[in-house]
Amino acid sequence: YCPAFKDIGNVFGSFDLALLPIGAYSPRPYMSPVHCSPSDSVRIYQDIKAKKGLGMHWGAWVLTAEPFTEPPQLLAKECQKAGIPEEDFTVCEIGETVFF
Repeated sequence: YCPAFKDIGNVFGSFDLALLPIGAYSPRPYMSPVHCSPSDSVRIYQDIKAKKGLGMHWGAWVLTAEPFTEPPQLLAKECQKAGIPEEDFTVCEIGETVFF
């Protein structure tokens, strides 16, 4: 996470759709400089004032220590804590096509 996302939201206004990374984040001390956790992505979603969000960068390869299916589960929990409706920030199932 970087506080510059708040500046991006303030300068460029609301984004219609944000594709935000949610995977390859564990262990945090090692991965946080280069990969977002689901909680980081929720903060970015809020900072850039996105109308819709789609979590990406998870489930294709085992790159780090978190369980394969954990990123979407944590994203749902973080969105719930932040009061973001499930339909506003979610993920595609592997192989799923989504239309906006």
